[in-house]
Amino acid sequence: MAPANAIVAKDGSGQFVSIQEAIDAAPLKSRTMHVIYIKQGIYDEAVVVPKAVTNLAFLGDGIDKTIIQGQRSVAGGSTTFGSATLAINGRGFVASHLSVRNLAGPKGRQAVAVRVSGDQAAFYRCSFNGYQDTLYAHSSRHFYRECVVSGTVDFIFGNAAAVFQRCNIQALLPDPGQNIMITAHGRVTDLQNTGFSFHGCRVEGSGRLVAQSHRFPAYLGRPWKDYATTVFMQSDIGGIIYPAGWSEWEGAPLHRYKTVFFGEYLNTGAGASQSGRVYWSVPSLTMDQAREFTVGKLISGLDWLPYSGVVFANNL
Repeated sequence: MAPANAIVAKDGSGQFVSIQEAIDAAPLKSRTMHVIYIKQGIYDEAVVVPKAVTNLAFLGDGIDKTIIQGQRSVAGGSTTFGSATLAINGRGFVASHLSVRNLAGPKGRQAVAVRVSGDQAAFYRCSFNGYQDTLYAHSSRHFYRECVVSGTVDFIFGNAAAVFQRCNIQALLPDPGQNIMITAHGRVTDLQNTGFSFHGCRVEGSGRLVAQSHRFPAYLGRPWKDYATTVFMQSDIGGIIYPAGWSEWEGAPLHRYKTVFFGEYLNTGAGASQSGRVYWSVPSLTMDQAREFTVGKLISGLDWLPYSGVVFANNL
C-alpha cells in the first residue's frame, strides 16, 4: 500500500482525531489511492465513505489494535441499512489490519458492523464482529482475504458478488430459540451476476457455541431472495453445521427452491459430509461449475484487484 496521505490518531499525534474528519478532507473522485493511516485505538463513531470518495484506503495497526465500533440497531430504533458502523459507498475502497464492530449484541436484532455498496472493494486481514447481520455485502463486487467474520443470524448477507478467500467464518452463541444462519444471499433475478463464494475458508463455532452446539442448529445459509447464490469451495467446514447444510427461508414460496443455487466443492471437515444435504442444493459441484465462482470469474478480479495491493488467488 502507498504511503499515508493522512493520519488519524486518538492521542492527537496525527492530522485528525476522528476517521470521519479524515474522510471528509479526502479528495473527491480520486484516480489514485488516498491512504488514511488509522493508528491503534478504539474509535467510537459511525463512519461513512461517500460515493464521491473513490480509491480510498484505510490502513490500521492490526485487528486487535485499530478498532471502529458502534451500537446502532433495529431494536434501538435504526433501520438495518442505517445501522452500519462503517458504510462504504465509494468505488475502489481498500481496508487492511483493522476491526469493525457493532456492539448492539443479540438483543439488538439486526445490527450491521459493515455495509459495502461501492464497487471493487477489497479487505485484507480485517475483522467484522457482530451478531445478526454483521456484514451487509449490499451490492457490487467485493473481495475479502484472510478476514474474520463473526455472528449468528444471516451474518453475511446482501446481493453483492463477493469472494471470501482464506477467511475465518465464526458462528457465535445465539439467543435461545435462534438457529445460526451464516449467509443470506439476496439475488432477485437470473439476469444478475451476483453470489457469495467462500474459497479456502474455515467455518467454525466459538468456544461457547461448540459447548452447546446440540441446542443451536447451524446452517451454511438460507435463500433470502428467489435467486440466492452461495457456494463453499475447498473449505474446512466445522462440525457445528447441521447435516442438511442449508435452511429454508420461513414463508418463502416453493418456487424459490427451483431457482436458488447453493453448492459445495471439495470441502473437508466434520460438517462437510454430502449425506443429508437438502434436495435443492448441489453438494458436489463439478470443476467447471466451481470455476464460475473464482476471483477471475465471479468478480473479474484480474481487472482490478492487482491495483488494490491485496494478495489473491485467481483460480481454484
